Amino acid sequence: MDRPTRLGIIEYKDYLEALRIVRLYGKQVSLHHNDVLADMDSVSGFLKLSQDTKIKDLPIMRRTMNVLKSVDCL
Repeated sequence: MDRPTRLGIIEYKDYLEALRIVRLYGKQVSLHHNDVLADMDSVSGFLKLSQDTKIKDLPIMRRTMNVLKSVDCL
C-alpha cells in the first residue's frame, strides 16, 4: 500500500487491505478496553472503590491532590 496510486485512485485490492487493517485495529481496541476494565476492577476491589469514584474522593495525600489540581486533572 506504500506505492503511489494512479491519479489518486485507490485500487479495490488496496481498499480491501485497508479495511482488513481497520477491522483488526477495532478488535485490538476492544481487547485493550477489556484489559483496562479488568485492571480497574482489580484495583477497585483492592481499595474497595466503585468505578464511579471520583479522583477527588480517593484517599490520597494532600500534596498529591495539589499536584493533580495544578495540572487540571480534577
